[in-house]
Amino acid sequence: MAGSDGEAYDEAEFKQIHDAAVSNFTSDPYRPLDFRSEDGERILTFRAVLVGLLCGALINASNIYLGLKTGWAMSANLFASLIGFALLKSPRNGLQCLPFMRGSFGPRENNIVQTVATSAGGMAAVFNSAIPAMYQLNLLSTPASDFHRLAALVAIGGYLGLFIGAPLRRFFIVHAARDLSLIFPTPSATAIAIRDMHEAADDDSSITQRKMRVLTQSLSFALVLRVVSQFAIGLFWDWHPFVWYMLWNPASTTARGLESWGWYFEWTPAFIGTGMLVGLPTACSFFAGSLLAWGVIGPFLVSKSLAFGELLPGSNLVSYYSMSADFTTADHASPRYWLIWPAVACMLAVSLTEIVCQWRLIWILSKSIWSWFKQWSTPSGSKRKEGSAISDDQVGLHIWLPGLIAIVTTACLLMNSMFGMPVRETMLAVSMSFLFTILTVHATGTTDITPLTGASAATQVALASETSNRGWAPPKVQLLSLLGGTLTALGASQASDLTADFRVGFLLRTPAQTQWLAQAIGTAFSCIVAPGIYILFNSAYSCIGDGNALQCPFPAPAASAWRAIATTALSPSDSIPRSSIVSSGLGVGRGYVISSQI
Repeated sequence: MAGSDGEAYDEAEFKQIHDAAVSNFTSDPYRPLDFRSEDGERILTFRAVLVGLLCGALINASNIYLGLKTGWAMSANLFASLIGFALLKSPRNGLQCLPFMRGSFGPRENNIVQTVATSAGGMAAVFNSAIPAMYQLNLLSTPASDFHRLAALVAIGGYLGLFIGAPLRRFFIVHAARDLSLIFPTPSATAIAIRDMHEAADDDSSITQRKMRVLTQSLSFALVLRVVSQFAIGLFWDWHPFVWYMLWNPASTTARGLESWGWYFEWTPAFIGTGMLVGLPTACSFFAGSLLAWGVIGPFLVSKSLAFGELLPGSNLVSYYSMSADFTTADHASPRYWLIWPAVACMLAVSLTEIVCQWRLIWILSKSIWSWFKQWSTPSGSKRKEGSAISDDQVGLHIWLPGLIAIVTTACLLMNSMFGMPVRETMLAVSMSFLFTILTVHATGTTDITPLTGASAATQVALASETSNRGWAPPKVQLLSLLGGTLTALGASQASDLTADFRVGFLLRTPAQTQWLAQAIGTAFSCIVAPGIYILFNSAYSCIGDGNALQCPFPAPAASAWRAIATTALSPSDSIPRSSIVSSGLGVGRGYVISSQI
């Protein structure tokens, strides 16, 4: 009973602290949080950086895995906050025996752990989209031999986002957040969670022990399941009920058809955890799309001879997922290729509509710049505005502007020497990265969704249009358009993630310059780790970069979309089935209606 009563008391106390934090936030979400917990003398510590880098490596691996499977990616904010708290706050986890792990661990140092992890794990998106698309189109040699080029590409995009994001903190987090209603839902929830955990743990360390125990048990279960399942796939990982039924009734054409369309269970801990995090509406939307595509539209297309499957050797099953040259033409398309166009059209319509609807942002940005000029031109302008809760610690102009000039110059030199990308095309991609970063940060702050699909696709189309009339061979045009989209996606994604990360630091009163330095460390780490993890995946599953593979455990749906845009930008009439074009138009209309109503 004592244990039960103690646990009930802990939970009640934790709830009381949480309610107080939420009350403080909801009364004015644009002011820093109030909390009692204190940090040590230094918050940018070796242990914080080490744990943050380890979390970033895990997030990189997880996002490459999830992205190659489904096109999804998860933020490192909450994950790194929990891991950092569990590892460094608990006095009984065995790590305190190490000299550098000792000492007080408070909310701001926890924020540094999360900051390093976010910057170290944020570059995985292009390795499940643009990079596989380049290899599927045979535009690069092999990932292993291209490691230095991939690392350079990620470094350029990552540091471009780092230097762009630094000045955006002042506008989006400090000055204009209230006018633009920028809540940044996930970063705000992360800050409240960090504050709650430390307030509760300072009163009772058993809460820390329970969180650490749950994390350890969950991680151990997932690891054991994945290892054991390799020896019994059909028992612990993939359940094929229709194959089981065919063993009892071999003549069942219905069961054979359902198995051919890929209807079976896969008990992947990564997706079970993802489903817990994204919430029911998102999970239901994802399932509805799968059901519509592979349960309704796909079978209908095959029945009307509008799309075609390919018989798998050595079985009576049919593959409807082929992306080989024989199944990617206007007259002979696989269901997967046919479905790409309505899906991409719908995504682009939603993303671009969200961007266009942000015209108000430009007006407010112009007014803010004018008001800043008037404020700082007066004698009292340099004083802090009363009640604004603005920290004077900003990333100075002398820090980010020389760095931005240096990284743009480096980008022009390296992109030309390593990929043969002219300076004009590089500057076009960098300029579009600037523009789309402003729009994507605003979208992230209001909706918690970063519309990178529209940004990268717009850059792809712009570069394809700009280079197609120069007499270059189609492969070079495709490579330049994909590289431009990659730079835009990397820059906008990293800047959006790091600006959102500044929101966590603002709420927890973390010095901006210290946080920015942590972001720079994490970005440098990701430049090496992200390409390395992708090479490991590609070495184990070579079908990832094979555009003609019939079956692959990692279908890379985002890569298919990038590849399709790069291919059809040159000859759309010869590549897309007419019926798919009509459906794409319907998808654009539906995407516009849905996004304009939100």
